[in-house]
Amino acid sequence: YCLSIYMNIQKIDSPWEHWIVDSFLPPDDYSLMLSWFRDQPSKTKEEKAHADGLGVSYEPHIERILEESFLALLSYTEFNSRGVITYELHKMLPDESFDSPHCDTKSKLASLVLYVGAPNKGTFIHESKDSEGVEVEWKQNRALLFFPKQGVTWHSYNNYSTSSDRCTALLNIRR
Repeated sequence: YCLSIYMNIQKIDSPWEHWIVDSFLPPDDYSLMLSWFRDQPSKTKEEKAHADGLGVSYEPHIERILEESFLALLSYTEFNSRGVITYELHKMLPDESFDSPHCDTKSKLASLVLYVGAPNKGTFIHESKDSEGVEVEWKQNRALLFFPKQGVTWHSYNNYSTSSDRCTALLNIRR
C-alpha cells in the first residue's frame, strides 16, 4: 500500500501526539469491511465483558488489509517497537457510552481506531483525566492512531445515536 495514494495523514501534537488518517483503507477494501461489519451482531457492555478473547475474529482477508494499512501507516511514524497485532470489533449499541477519560493499558504500544459505517461520535482527546475533550470528528474510513502513555493519552468515546450502532475496528500492537 502506498501512503501517498490512499491515506491523507495529519499529525497533531496537542494535547498529545496523535495522527488522524482519512482514507485509511483503499475504497474497495473499505466497502468490503463495511459490508462485513453489517453482518456482525451488536453486543452490550456486559456481553463484551464476558466474551472470550478480544472480540469477534475478522475474516482472514479483512485482517490482512487492516494489517497492511496499519503497518504502512506505522512506517510513516517513528514507531519501531515489536509486538503482536490484535484486532477488535466494536459495535456499541445506541445510547451506550464510555464517557470517562482513560489511558490504554500498559500492554498497548500502538492503538488505532477506524470509524466504520453510519455517522456517529468520534473519539474525544483529553489533556487530563478531568479536562473537557476535543472530538476527533467521525468520518467513514477515518482512523485515529496514537501511542499510549499512562497519564498522558487520555481519551473517551460514546454513542449518542438513538438509532444506530457505533462501529469501529480497533488495532493494537501489544507487548
